[in-house]
Amino acid sequence: MPRPDIVFLHCHDLGRHLALYGEAGPRAPALERLAEEGVLFERLYSTSTLCSPSRGSIQTGLYPHQIGLFGLCNRAGWDLTPGIRCIPHYLEEAGYRTTLLGLQHETTDWHNLGYGERVPLPARHPAPAHLVAQQTADLIADLPPRDQREPVYLNIGIFEPHRHDYWDEYAAGDPSAVRVPGFLPDTPAVRQDLARYEGLIGAMDDAVGMVLTALDKAGMTRDTLVLFTTDHGIAFPRAKTTVYDAGIGVTGMARWPAAIRGGRRTDTLLSHVDWLPTLLDLVGIRIPRRLAGRSFWPLLAEERRVARSFIFGEGTYQSAYSPSRCVRSQGYKLIRNYHSQPTRYRSSAEDRFNGILGVEDYASETWLKRPLWELYDLQADPYERDNRIDDPGLAMTRRQLEEELTTWLVRTHDPVYQMYATYHYPEGADTAPADPGALVSWGLD
Repeated sequence: MPRPDIVFLHCHDLGRHLALYGEAGPRAPALERLAEEGVLFERLYSTSTLCSPSRGSIQTGLYPHQIGLFGLCNRAGWDLTPGIRCIPHYLEEAGYRTTLLGLQHETTDWHNLGYGERVPLPARHPAPAHLVAQQTADLIADLPPRDQREPVYLNIGIFEPHRHDYWDEYAAGDPSAVRVPGFLPDTPAVRQDLARYEGLIGAMDDAVGMVLTALDKAGMTRDTLVLFTTDHGIAFPRAKTTVYDAGIGVTGMARWPAAIRGGRRTDTLLSHVDWLPTLLDLVGIRIPRRLAGRSFWPLLAEERRVARSFIFGEGTYQSAYSPSRCVRSQGYKLIRNYHSQPTRYRSSAEDRFNGILGVEDYASETWLKRPLWELYDLQADPYERDNRIDDPGLAMTRRQLEEELTTWLVRTHDPVYQMYATYHYPEGADTAPADPGALVSWGLD
């Protein structure tokens, strides 16, 4: 089968806050169309709780601590380790025309990502979704027929539904119609904030719809692989910047009418580190052994079920140094918080944007003391409220998950784990570990 054109759409801060995923979230007609015509991933997880690290994993097939992205690339000097190869590097070598449209948040210099070209950003920053979608539609309309050109890879970064300084321009939803996620309190202030946030989701979905329409008009729909995901959970307490499921559980879908039977949902555990290996697999490029992810192309092609028993997540620098690591199975989650003493923390800086959250209404949700270990039975406790770390009935589960987590940390040379293991900081000590800046030089070779 000829290699497809590839259109990769991604957005900020969406998590799974969509009616498509059941409990809470608005309708999103364009994404619903993608799901109906393709495969919806019910259990796809980001590798990190923050934008740059999670996006870095998508691009490289490696975990954030393996590629130098311990925090945001626009803060504190975090950036991709020199020499790291990304999706466009591989596809350019395979004969694809690779184009970046809209945002990227993996590096301070987009040339590091390997794209052959970048469509200049609109003058307004951050670029509104509809302007990025229009640029994409114009590019698609100008493409020659498929048999007269090389295949294309379009990476389309949509800023919404990230909070920003002109979000009042978007029509908010109806606060009374909002379905509040179970990890948030149902208060008028929360409903109002969610209603405004869902207006941003609507703008993002409209942009996705513009791109899908452009593919239809160009006659490219059948032979184009369209992928969609987001970086991490929504920018609300107990979500973004945490390794709870609301922080690392993400939307994901794939559509390629010529090769993928549509209208399916899969509950297979998948990770963003699997994104690059999957693309390499379906395009026919050898998957490097050093990658942490595995291809889920056989799952899409219905050749066989992809077996993954565990996914892993991490956060290191949020608004401050607050390292945590987690392992999740189908039914349980183990979290290791490495900060030397339980600390108070917020979900994210964006949660406080212009005071819109009404902090007084869910202060109990926003400020938390973190235990050093957390264990959750996700079937009985999907919102991760009841820490069962000392439950004797789950002792065997804890041991198994600790072994899996430690094996992963050692195998991937996690500098945070190495620092604490080396310096033997006593649990509950008041002293933080060695200068976190030293992470840059730990285990990254």
